[in-house]
Amino acid sequence: MTTARISIDDVIERTELGRFRWGLYIACGVFLMLEGYDSFLIANLAPTIAKGVGIPIPAMGRVFSAQAVGFAIAYYTIPMVADYVGRRGIVLATSVLFAVFTWLTTQVHSLDGLIAIRFLVFFALGGALPNVMALISELLPKPRQGSLLTSLYIAYGIGAALAGWIGTFVATLFSWQVAFWTGAIVLLIAMPFFYLYLPESPRYLVLKNARDRRIGKTLQAIDPALRVAEGTEYTMAERDVPGIPLINLFRGGRAPQTLLLWLSFAAISFSATTLAVWLPSLFHILGRLDATTAARMVSVSAIGSICGPLLVTWLLNRVGLPIALALMAAAAAVAMWACSFLALAPALGWLFGFAFGLLTIGAQAGLNGLVAITYPTAMRSTGIGWATGCGRVTAIIGPSVAGAMLAAHWSAQSIYGLLAVPLLIGAVTIALLHWTRAEHVARPAT
Repeated sequence: MTTARISIDDVIERTELGRFRWGLYIACGVFLMLEGYDSFLIANLAPTIAKGVGIPIPAMGRVFSAQAVGFAIAYYTIPMVADYVGRRGIVLATSVLFAVFTWLTTQVHSLDGLIAIRFLVFFALGGALPNVMALISELLPKPRQGSLLTSLYIAYGIGAALAGWIGTFVATLFSWQVAFWTGAIVLLIAMPFFYLYLPESPRYLVLKNARDRRIGKTLQAIDPALRVAEGTEYTMAERDVPGIPLINLFRGGRAPQTLLLWLSFAAISFSATTLAVWLPSLFHILGRLDATTAARMVSVSAIGSICGPLLVTWLLNRVGLPIALALMAAAAAVAMWACSFLALAPALGWLFGFAFGLLTIGAQAGLNGLVAITYPTAMRSTGIGWATGCGRVTAIIGPSVAGAMLAAHWSAQSIYGLLAVPLLIGAVTIALLHWTRAEHVARPAT
């Protein structure tokens, strides 16, 4: 008796996504929306939270750093587990923990308690996000992966917008605790959908067990007309890469691009994360704007965050993704340095807020899309986790550095200038990555 064989590439590589994949794509966008909401909410409400907990505003730098520590540890550990046990279960578990810890944020009444709970919030979120990105990338056709993964970060901008507009409104009308409850409740409501409809990656399953019935169910969800016989064996063009995923990031000619990806993430995330949590306060203190106006100006970055992935997509169709990101990172450095003159022309705060979202967050979003399509299935979660983990390590340092500079009364030119330098470094490393990727693609994959 001949065993039936089906190539999963024949189904997954179809450029028309269909209802099932579009639904999963939107669901993944919800995760990014909640990340943007939570990250920008605590930044926009930092003065209010500090007052409510009874701590000075500069002490919030320790809270921001604790969040980055949680992210970094999660990115370095959980994705490696996922490459062995699968993406789906980890996404579900860490998402529930994220919602629970977000709610617990509202129950703390001390600096130490706030530091501890925000560490746990971002540890859970850091466990979910790289696996969400790995899972959705493995369900998308390769010709559309770059643009679709980059455009997915529009949801991050929407979350940031909700934090700046609705979150601050809710906090003013009720309390800052209610603003956090909103994000937690939305995710908990969505969890039954994720549990019922989120599949395991077919590519991951083929590597583990080519006759797993779940593969056929997912392929039929993508293509309802597909008929699958009992005992079907599934195949794909991508070969398995045996060995430890972390070590494999440096094998087969991948070492240069791995190191450049790590450095790019480290540099851009240093500035992006620091500005995300401190920009309202920097506008307030260095730009001599009242706190409400400063928060509203920075909230415009949410619109920029929505437009940023669209700009990346437009550019990548003309110059390729790496060069597009290098250009945006360089422009972001110039824009952030120009913020040092805000006190001379306060109205420019609206433009600078938009530029931060468009260029800095836009470049960071594109970098996430780039790393997701760089590595094969067997090491994709690990590749995403360790690259973004490097960014989270520098994100630990950045907020505390900014808080220390503010406490030491550094000038606006010095603070903004220091935050612009890593963006320039990121632009250079991404440009170098372009040439190393071209050389690697020209070789056979191993």
